[in-house]
Amino acid sequence: MNRVEDLYLKEGEGALHIKVRVVPGSSREMLAGIHDDALKIKLTTAPEKGKANKALSRLLARSFGVPAASILLVSGANSRDKMVRISGIDRLQMKQILFTLLPN
Repeated sequence: MNRVEDLYLKEGEGALHIKVRVVPGSSREMLAGIHDDALKIKLTTAPEKGKANKALSRLLARSFGVPAASILLVSGANSRDKMVRISGIDRLQMKQILFTLLPN
């Protein structure tokens, strides 16, 4: 069961910081659930030369309805575990979207 309430979300300065756990090389791109306190995201791209990070930014922007420029990778560029800053969305909006998009 996905527990959106367990997700690490830090709100401040008009943006949210969210922990993300990326699974590169998956068969499809999707928000896949919650892994500990991070949003688990499956990406089809390989983790090479920043391709997975770019795909992550595109998927997050599309999923949360914000421009790609609103997504900033704060830490974890070379790791599966990342911290991402998303501007233009608040905690309540994000949780509502996650309840809709995440699999049961």
